[in-house]
Amino acid sequence: MTDDFFMDDDNTQKDQRTIRFTPTLYVFLGSSPAQIGWRLKKLQIEAYGDLPIFQHLWIDTDSSIPPEVEPWLRNENVNRTCIGDVNPRMILENIDNFPSTKAWWPAAYVNLPSSLGPGAKQARLLGRLGLFGAFTRSIDDNLPIRETLINAAQRVLEISQAQAVTNMLHPDMDYELDLTQVRVYIVNSMCGGTGSGIAFDIAYLLREFISRHTDNYTIIGVQLLPPIFEKAIGVIDLRQKDKIKANAYSYLQDLDYLIEQSHWSVSYPSMDTDIKAPPFDMVYV
Repeated sequence: MTDDFFMDDDNTQKDQRTIRFTPTLYVFLGSSPAQIGWRLKKLQIEAYGDLPIFQHLWIDTDSSIPPEVEPWLRNENVNRTCIGDVNPRMILENIDNFPSTKAWWPAAYVNLPSSLGPGAKQARLLGRLGLFGAFTRSIDDNLPIRETLINAAQRVLEISQAQAVTNMLHPDMDYELDLTQVRVYIVNSMCGGTGSGIAFDIAYLLREFISRHTDNYTIIGVQLLPPIFEKAIGVIDLRQKDKIKANAYSYLQDLDYLIEQSHWSVSYPSMDTDIKAPPFDMVYV
């Protein structure tokens, strides 16, 4: 007989596990990825508790918030900003006053809604127009996109300073922290207008802001493919299915190009970028 295990008074064995955490920023682009976001947060809390080492950011053109998602937004480690409350028609009518948008906006595209609040309507150009329109302007209670992304980068970089992280406790697990690196997960659909329209901008902007403070970071793209949305649409709307496939094909072409070229030179309303890197260090589809 050996004393391999310490047994308590009830003769029950406790198996203590060690879990290693890395500061992580999860970015969800669009309404469908937001559904993933609140479910992921729920699973994280159930498994480990509400850990501030995991930061969540939701960016969307659609201003509506489904009731099942609303409790997720009450968490202090979750932030949301809406880029849909811009006026596309006003921008197009005064395009000379928006040189950073004029640089990429196709002159032939004229069928614009007065607001993107209901969403980008599966138009990638409209999703990107929302990002540029909200880049430096506060709309309602939403911070400008530039400030939103800078704040998100700072939160995940400075998470080691949070007392709540160093005091993480769990009765059945020992928590260890790896504060030498940072991870960023960008979750988006390649089928709609918001996520597929702004995913590359968001990836490169976060790369710009995080690289100012550390070289040890990884940006991971998690991309949702058409079959997921085809199941949700059903068999009745064939035109809708054609649109999501066309968007996905276009998105994948852009992704292949950026991976091969590994260069991003884009002017935004208040800053220029010139980054020699692919948008993502790893991609899951």
